[in-house]
Amino acid sequence: MDAPVKIRDMPWAPWRLLVIIAAAVFVTETAIMYLFRYILALGELPEVVFDPLMLVAVLTPVLYYFLFKPMSRLIAEQRVAEQRYRTLFEESPDGILIIDPETTKAIECNEMSSVVLGYPREEILNLRIGDYETIETPAETSAHIDRVLIGDHDDYETVIRKKDGTLRDMHITSRGVRLNGRRVFNAIFRDVTDAKAAKRDAMLMAHLLDAATDSVFVHDLGGNFLYVNRSAFEGRGYTKDELMAMNLKTLDAPEYAALIAPRMGELMEKDGMIFESAHLRKDGSLMPVEVHTRVVEYGGKKVVLSIARDITERRRVLKELEDRINELERFQNATMRRELRMKELSDRVRTLEEELKGARG
Repeated sequence: MDAPVKIRDMPWAPWRLLVIIAAAVFVTETAIMYLFRYILALGELPEVVFDPLMLVAVLTPVLYYFLFKPMSRLIAEQRVAEQRYRTLFEESPDGILIIDPETTKAIECNEMSSVVLGYPREEILNLRIGDYETIETPAETSAHIDRVLIGDHDDYETVIRKKDGTLRDMHITSRGVRLNGRRVFNAIFRDVTDAKAAKRDAMLMAHLLDAATDSVFVHDLGGNFLYVNRSAFEGRGYTKDELMAMNLKTLDAPEYAALIAPRMGELMEKDGMIFESAHLRKDGSLMPVEVHTRVVEYGGKKVVLSIARDITERRRVLKELEDRINELERFQNATMRRELRMKELSDRVRTLEEELKGARG
């Protein structure tokens, strides 16, 4: 855009209007009074001139304070508003085009539009919408422009082709405006390619985590949950909202909840920890778990990532093994006792046989 026009350079600036009106009043009043007095022969020329001078002297301050001074203030405010708009326009992080709906060419653009579209400003002003739009046909573009001008506002996403041929996802906000008496519209281009890719990655990661059989928790240092996967809430009988509203202290069994604070302090000094705990299911039953936990960055803050594995089956198997081992030990002890008894009996029989032999001899 051109540089702002200075107030003193405007043909309708207040000081010029003041001079013009004062001169007009003076000339008009002089002519009228001269004709009046000449026709009626009521005075001389000096008196004719003096009367309008007094009129001008009286009207000038009145016009200045009640008309031209407020006008100057309004013009100054308009200038400030234009400068503010120019600052917002040029410093916007998004590309902004002001487009002529008849030619579909931009009549103005900001610096960021060159980054968004990949063209220098001079080339952007010669491009039609169809030169970078890849989804809409010309007919669809025309219909879309009509909707913007009639509805005055629209938001949509599309894909544009940059000068180097790369395709970028764009979120566009369009609004119909008037410029110098013409109906045009501005289009704000926001590149959402990276944001959409990050969203897709996050959705994929969430899907993978929900498919995991282990429970995944992310909570802050105060134990408030920031994320839980499907296994975490379904395996404990809660809905996702119910579990998200809980705290680690209410999820852990009381005997393990008392260990949270010391474990948290130890965790902050280590890369990670592995320990056993027990979680309370919604029905009040206990779920023994083995927890692998570490501190990570999440949203610019330190949080705790915990992966908990249900070890109910492991404990059941261990309990069965312990019971079997105890049973084997009891059997072994009983066997050893029988063997000792048999040995004692054998020794006793041998002693008796020797005694009998001695008695016969």
